[in-house]
Amino acid sequence: MRTILCLLFFSIYWHANAQLMHPFSDDIKFVQYLDNKEEYQDAIIALNQISLSFLNSDQIDTVNYLKGWSFYNTKMLDSSASYLLKVRNRSSFYLKSRFFSAYNYTFLHQYVNANNILQSIPDNISTREIKYFEKSGIALLKNDYKKFDSLQQKFSYRLYALSAQEKKFTGYRYQLCSMKRKSSIIAGLMSAVLPGSGKVYAGKPYQGIGSLLPIVALALLTNESYHKRGPRSAEFYFFGSMLTVFYVGNIWGSVFAVKINREENEKLIRQKILFDLQIPLRTIFN
Repeated sequence: MRTILCLLFFSIYWHANAQLMHPFSDDIKFVQYLDNKEEYQDAIIALNQISLSFLNSDQIDTVNYLKGWSFYNTKMLDSSASYLLKVRNRSSFYLKSRFFSAYNYTFLHQYVNANNILQSIPDNISTREIKYFEKSGIALLKNDYKKFDSLQQKFSYRLYALSAQEKKFTGYRYQLCSMKRKSSIIAGLMSAVLPGSGKVYAGKPYQGIGSLLPIVALALLTNESYHKRGPRSAEFYFFGSMLTVFYVGNIWGSVFAVKINREENEKLIRQKILFDLQIPLRTIFN
């Protein structure tokens, strides 16, 4: 028993001396140096070596914030959110930690978690419109246009850090709704009447022209074979078969072009929304 107590005392004494030998402020300066050099993995290793046992609450908040921020910069967003959420509301890093943890969960498509975190942030004149903006981005990502419209009405467009992105979100909402109105059936019917026109309608003009040209060429060759060699000639059958394949393929391609183009554009817009969601946060909490 005495041996165990001695070992415990020695351990406490050693850690205490280690903390005295390496003051907390020096450790933090070193971590910030690593962050400035964008050596975030090394910063995380350095933070893990700081013993929390001899730190006060504010210092622990600083460590958790720096860990969360380093994980954010290494794209390990789940770990980032976990540490940022440990920062207490008395810390100067609290608001930044909360907003970025909500953004992390938004990026990870964990919208319920993101909304809950935003809801937990105190509602005051400095946070209110930022919360509306972040929630509106989540609504767009979920295709919840009714919710977006409700939040958009609360935009003032007067805050420099938010106004440009608020206007962009209005444009994204219009683009997403416009894509929903395009019909695969209409695209197929258009290409049945005029080959390639359905792809133009779907938003693929170059593919539309690419579909039209070979069909026109094959139609001319089929017609020439019919008049020169007759409907029973091998040449007529060959060109006629090729024309049929390209014509039917052009219709089916137009039907799927609407869906494919919609998915591609939606993905692109969603990437823009996620990018624009973090710009005001970086500006405000820089």
